[in-house]
Amino acid sequence: MPDLSLERALGGVVCGVDEAGRGPLAGPVVAAAAILDPARIPAGIDDSKRLAPARRAALARALRERAIVATDEASVEEIDRCNILQATMPAMRRAVERLARAPDHALVDGNRAPPLGCATHTAARGYATLFHRAALARYGPSPRRCRSFAPVRAAAQAVAARADSR
Repeated sequence: MPDLSLERALGGVVCGVDEAGRGPLAGPVVAAAAILDPARIPAGIDDSKRLAPARRAALARALRERAIVATDEASVEEIDRCNILQATMPAMRRAVERLARAPDHALVDGNRAPPLGCATHTAARGYATLFHRAALARYGPSPRRCRSFAPVRAAAQAVAARADSR
């Protein structure tokens, strides 16, 4: 069971806001906002990266049934036009705006939050995994990779240099 002490201290309706897609350096970034009913939280909730795929899928279904959830995304083109951070912020804002109920507080996973029309609280976390970086170095970037990211740009240049040397 998650520790809900912060949510209880804040009072009112609290939503959590997070994104997926900044770490992999590819594809769109998807933002989600969710309001959980503390009496209906599915057992086993944890950081999704710590869960087995089957458990993660089961919990995702349970959350969609028991929580108020909304999502939005920023495309690769939007990311490359304005950078990942600037693209993530409006996606988070749009996800919160799409919630069926307006929150009083938003807990944003990250060190920055967009204006959300309610009180916001941030907590930093994020990464590009070693697995992603190793695959990028070995295979080069796919068409879905965001070319404006320094690691992607460097991998593309390295692949081009290897091709030129053959």
